[in-house]
Order: sequence, then C-alpha cells, then structure tokens
Amino acid sequence: MAENDFKKFKGNPKVITAVIDLYFKGVSLRKIQDHIKQFYNAEITHVTIYHWIKLFTKIMNAYVSTLNPEVSGMWNTDEQMVKIKKKDQWAYCWNIIDNETRFLIANNITQERSTGETREIFKKAKETKVRQPDIIITDGLQSYKRAIRKEFSCWQYPKTRHIHSAGISKNPNNNKVERFHNTFRERDKILRGFQNNNTAQEWADGFRLYYNYIKPHSTFNGLTPSEVAGIKLNLKENRWLGLLKLSLERKNK
Repeated sequence: MAENDFKKFKGNPKVITAVIDLYFKGVSLRKIQDHIKQFYNAEITHVTIYHWIKLFTKIMNAYVSTLNPEVSGMWNTDEQMVKIKKKDQWAYCWNIIDNETRFLIANNITQERSTGETREIFKKAKETKVRQPDIIITDGLQSYKRAIRKEFSCWQYPKTRHIHSAGISKNPNNNKVERFHNTFRERDKILRGFQNNNTAQEWADGFRLYYNYIKPHSTFNGLTPSEVAGIKLNLKENRWLGLLKLSLERKNK
C-alpha cells in the first residue's frame, strides 16, 4: 500500500484502521475522536472520522465482492427492527447467513416487510458469488413464502426448498441468524438509532465486512467466517490494515 494513497488524509493507515475498528466495535464517533487525540496525538473531527469510515469500507466492500466464499447451500434468513431517529420510526434489517460457515451473505434495509421488500434481500444474495441455495430457512412471516416462490421457483433453482416457521426450539431452527442479530445489536445500540435508511444501510454493509473478515468466531477456534468459507487472505494481526491494503491494490490496478 503506497503512502500516496493517504496523502489527502490527516491519518496514517494505522490510525485510519483503528478508527474503523473502534466504530464497528460500537464506539461512538466522538469517543473515537477523543481516543485518536489521546493515543495518536491527532486532531480529527468526528465528521472526518465518519467520512473515512464511509470511504474505506466502500473500497473494501468493492474488493470482497469479487471473492468466492465456499458456503453450504443452506441459508438462514431473518429480519430485525432498527431505529430511525430522523422520523422517530423503525425500519427492518434483513440478513442471510450461511448455516455452516456463518458467512453473512447479504443484508438489506427496508421500510416495511411487504413481499416486494422481502424479495430485495434474496435479489441481493443472488447477485453475490456464493452458490445458490438448496434450502432457505425462515420464520413464519408470510411474505417469505411469496418472495421465495417468486425468486426461486424457476428452472434455475429447481431444488430450492423453503423451511417456513422455524423457531428457537424447532429443528432445523434459525438460531444462527438470531445469534448474529444479538451481535449486531450489541454494536448498534451505542448509536441509539440511525439518521435515515441510507445511514442504516451503510452501517449494515460495514458491519458485514467486520463480521465476515475481521471478527474471530469462537465456534471456529478464532477463525473468521470468511476463513471457514475458504477465503485465505493472510491478513495478519491487523486484519483491517491487511484487508485495506489488498483492496487499495485492486483499486489502483
């Protein structure tokens, strides 16, 4: 990673990746600002910090979208409510996780839970480089039935089976995506809501990056879901810095 990649920024690569890491671990922008001043002696506004996060997570997401995780073909799908502060209302964050690797395949923010909005998450998942599903597990929301029928009942997906109304105590169940929601909630509760649907989507996209490539998973003896899914990037100790380096190299090419 060349130093001139960072000429127009006040921070060096380690400062920038420290900012991103703290943010997705749930630290507020102003507390990150204070941390950087104390430990790096750098005066950076919270606005600049947020700009860095948006810019560099976008670059890293563009890179990882080219990778090919090896997933199981069983999708756990669920939605959770997220607070929208600007309108004092709620939106829905939809997530699809691979049952075996815990790889977060796709996420999406919508205002409601109509069939059309439910279809959006499956359209996003179909655009990724993962194998298409043999089985999709969901809760009892009726729009799942209609959305899956419209997205997967064709010659391209003749074997996709929908397991509907999966509960905590049932087998198969949706516990893996429910546990992901708990992890997501631990971070987003610090924010106390999002300004609008766009900022909620930006957070969700960045958190997918953190969850898949940065955060070690205790179930897999410290491996990340991407490593379990066969993506070997050799990111070393500072995973954010390693991922950012690979992403910028691809961008510069």
